[in-house]
Amino acid sequence: MCQYRERDQQLENAFNQAHAFEILEQPEIINPEVEEEELPEREMSNDQFQRAQHAMNVDQRQLFIHITESIKNQLNGDIKREKIFVTGGAGTGKTFLFNLLKNQVNRCYGKSVVKLVLSLELQHG
Repeated sequence: MCQYRERDQQLENAFNQAHAFEILEQPEIINPEVEEEELPEREMSNDQFQRAQHAMNVDQRQLFIHITESIKNQLNGDIKREKIFVTGGAGTGKTFLFNLLKNQVNRCYGKSVVKLVLSLELQHG
């Protein structure tokens, strides 16, 4: 039974990854009728930022390093751009990682990170 559950999980992960790439390749359609709920922006204190960095799991840390290195390279003239799709269930740390990245950019590069959320309408044909 355990083998079947593991196989089901592998198939589900493969499907999710394939679906993620399909979404990335589709043109984005913005629905002007959908408004984003504005949440107040909060900057982390130095202590909060350091504690959050230590709380990252291995996958989050690897992605954090990869993205911050890519940003640094782009600011130094590298024309390579990254297309990264982060997925996971509720409570897996996606927003936690995004907030750390946002704070890292704001702290290190003096840039204000703009949060952009688009409504994506998928057309099936």
